[in-house]
Amino acid sequence: MTKAVYLFWSVFLCWLVPFGVFLPPGLPARELLARELPARELPARELPARELSPREIPADLHHRVYRAYLEGDLGLWATAIERFEAASTAGAGGNDLFPLVLARYGYIGALLGEGEQDLAREHLARARQELATLMDQSPDDPRLWALRGAFSGFRILLRPLSALRFGPEASRSLDRAMELDPREPLVWLERANALFHRPAAFGGSKESARESYGEAVRLFEENLEPGQEWLYLNSLIGLARSLCHIGDNESALAALERALAFEPDLGWVREKLLPALAGGYCQGDTP
Repeated sequence: MTKAVYLFWSVFLCWLVPFGVFLPPGLPARELLARELPARELPARELPARELSPREIPADLHHRVYRAYLEGDLGLWATAIERFEAASTAGAGGNDLFPLVLARYGYIGALLGEGEQDLAREHLARARQELATLMDQSPDDPRLWALRGAFSGFRILLRPLSALRFGPEASRSLDRAMELDPREPLVWLERANALFHRPAAFGGSKESARESYGEAVRLFEENLEPGQEWLYLNSLIGLARSLCHIGDNESALAALERALAFEPDLGWVREKLLPALAGGYCQGDTP
């Protein structure tokens, strides 16, 4: 499952990158990685088994998703979603669907990374409905537009022949997200993923991806909010891989060490990804 851990928001097709979006120069990798780590309390290691109060429900979801990411555990991810759904059905989860949509976003990509297309399709249908509800309530939230673009990318992955329809929709969504708030780290993370995977002939660039991952890292570190820890870690991992691809292995390893300094329990990075990048295998796979 370790491949899928990274794949869930980094496998988007080339359509996700709009042409002509301005990329700021950003900090050099060494300067960026020399900054102090964000001083935030990490989610609890122990997950409560007792019945939770309405106020505790979103935090419980964050904690479980974070543990699922660290452990590469699809079962734990599914349990987190089911608990939140049950609480919402009982009227205890509140009206904020965003934590649930974000959790599905990660889970769908992980499912696709494992080849679980039917289950991914089922959760994508629910996520799109929930996202539509959120966008009716907050039509100018850049995070929602970024997720809309991501979900269009998932639809293409599930049905490649739909690229002509959903590709432009994905690009427009990401364009709109960037227009609404160019300081939203989730938008930069989505842009970086697309630049990384888009073929060079169609505008993809590992160097440009590095700049976008770096901007996502910088913005997450400026204001790391509860529930964003796994997105921040994934930005660092994306930064490491892009640095490896452009030949800066020293900075690539420094990015992974930074992720491990923030979260020592990120075992799949320490045990598999770090040795792979040290050996020059930028995709994280060794022969």
